[in-house]
Amino acid sequence: MYMGLSWFSLRNEIPKSYSIKSFFGASSITVFLLCPSIAINLFWSLFIAVLILVIALYIESARKESNGKLIKNGVFGGLWLTVPIYAYLATNT
Repeated sequence: MYMGLSWFSLRNEIPKSYSIKSFFGASSITVFLLCPSIAINLFWSLFIAVLILVIALYIESARKESNGKLIKNGVFGGLWLTVPIYAYLATNT
């Protein structure tokens, strides 16, 4: 899912280096914020995930160029990367 999202997000972007940096930077920030929160408490990790999504949607609406779309898609990609960890911990607690 993550590779498909990254391919569809980056395929028509002209400045490739800036686009890749925006997409993967937003993904890595999301993963780095969610992994410690998952270790603390599963409820707080859901709260932080929703908060990150709201911020990403705000960034997309505030920036009319494609950079806002790339940041939003990067955040969604970061959430897709942490869903298996969350599902594993939710079933084993």
